[in-house]
Amino acid sequence: LAATTAADDAEAVQLPKTSQARFELDLRQSMDWIKRHDNKVGTVQILLLSYENFNPDNYYEYVDNLVRRGADADKLHVFKTYTGNREVYSVFYDEFASRKAAIGAIDGLPKVLRDTSPLARSVGGLWQEIRRLEARN
Repeated sequence: LAATTAADDAEAVQLPKTSQARFELDLRQSMDWIKRHDNKVGTVQILLLSYENFNPDNYYEYVDNLVRRGADADKLHVFKTYTGNREVYSVFYDEFASRKAAIGAIDGLPKVLRDTSPLARSVGGLWQEIRRLEARN
């Protein structure tokens, strides 16, 4: 292994210093993810969280527990959406060729995710909820 230099260290990715900053980064990265996918792509919704009393420390405690129990952190995405007449954070896992493929994949998810009563969704359906939220604000 080559020794690292000060220049190498300066180029290292800076991790967010607070859970709120980490959450804001995750929201931006999730929006980048959804923008790269066709509306027909499927995903699995694993969690809805109310905006009211949202605490990023509690959220990451939950997410870190999912990861310790077999979920892949790189497959988690979180979005601000509007569903059921309320503003929520919707948490999704993985991507599949279609909503139908996502339905078929649910039984193969890690048990910790199957225990969340996951719901197969399409990227198009998720976009509808994001746009409803944008229209309200």
